[in-house]
Amino acid sequence: MGEVGGDKAALRGRLRGLKPGPGVDAAVCAQLQALPDAGAETILAYLALADEVNVDGWIGWALGRGVRVCVPRVDWEAESMEGVLLGSLDGLTTGRYGLREPVAQAAVVPIEEMEAVLVPGLGFDLRGGRLGRGGGFYDGYLSRLPGEAARIGVAWSERVVDRVPVQAWDQKVDMLVTERGVERFDRSRD
Repeated sequence: MGEVGGDKAALRGRLRGLKPGPGVDAAVCAQLQALPDAGAETILAYLALADEVNVDGWIGWALGRGVRVCVPRVDWEAESMEGVLLGSLDGLTTGRYGLREPVAQAAVVPIEEMEAVLVPGLGFDLRGGRLGRGGGFYDGYLSRLPGEAARIGVAWSERVVDRVPVQAWDQKVDMLVTERGVERFDRSRD
């Protein structure tokens, strides 16, 4: 276990320094808008940290089309997250580690209602493997997600690597969206 964890830590360190030039986030958002899955009625998106693809442009686009956009709210003590309804990008609060979140009274949306999840990551591979931050919040959420819901990894192309070290509890994505296009995977295969 230590060896894989060490591999993950080294890879996280290397990938954190890779950031694209201007306009790349908008190109990723354009790829997301073209997805058939973007027509889902209820989607869990995310509010990006500085080293993640900023999908605020996609969120605004989706809200304008009547999509129920939800974002994570983290319960640090329970080490879990839930999706809460996002009415707009205005009035967000900043929580632990600089995470933007809707106000506390935002309505929780049951995981069973999610039709798609936009999944950020520090790195991805072309087998659907994802390297997160190490907290397991997305892995825990995705493990409870209905099987038919689309798991959409979102990253800059610089963050795509040959192989992400994975462990039994790591959850894969069905597709990966970068500024260069969309890759689809069979998450049941290694």
